[in-house]
Amino acid sequence: MKKSDRPKAGENTDLASYEADLESNHRAFQDIQTEAAVITGVLQEKRINREKIAHAVREIGKILSNQI
Repeated sequence: MKKSDRPKAGENTDLASYEADLESNHRAFQDIQTEAAVITGVLQEKRINREKIAHAVREIGKILSNQI
């Protein structure tokens, strides 16, 4: 590798890392959106199932913990 190629290789690595982070965050937000839809669905039922809501909240917590 030539000396002049080194910054470019580093830039490409940084860009690939940034793109991977964006994709990971995108998937996490989609997963959170899915769990929020589950909660919304439970709240629209005649009888609210607290266990389903608690499970969805725990899932959101896991998703957030994995992203931090």
